[in-house]
Amino acid sequence: MGLLDGKPEAQYNTQDYYATMSNVIQELFSKKGTDSKSQLEAAAKTVQEKFFGTIKAE
Repeated sequence: MGLLDGKPEAQYNTQDYYATMSNVIQELFSKKGTDSKSQLEAAAKTVQEKFFGTIKAE
């Protein structure tokens, strides 16, 4: 039953995060020899700098 408990979506730039991660996943599955660690690190840096790093505390 614990698996059925919903979790709220993040409040800020969730769709931007999903779009960035979708691109990483598509590349990992479509290109042989892709370095998953470097792809994920680059995506994390992009999301942090472009979206999460711009959020101001209220």
